[in-house]
Amino acid sequence: MLRALRDHYGDRLDVCLIDPRNILAFFDNIRYRIRPSRPTWILDRDKICDGIPRLETLMEAIDRRLS
Repeated sequence: MLRALRDHYGDRLDVCLIDPRNILAFFDNIRYRIRPSRPTWILDRDKICDGIPRLETLMEAIDRRLS
């Protein structure tokens, strides 16, 4: 999924991966209610979903932010 996003958006999209078990992510875990068992997608400091979304859903959210 990340490869497809990178291929589509190129340098316009910056992706950061955070391990919620890392102590440095403690405040992000609280702020976004992140659980270590599920991926969480955050876009411009807004949580957009828990789990793995459909690629189309994720791209629509990104397109809205970029326009």
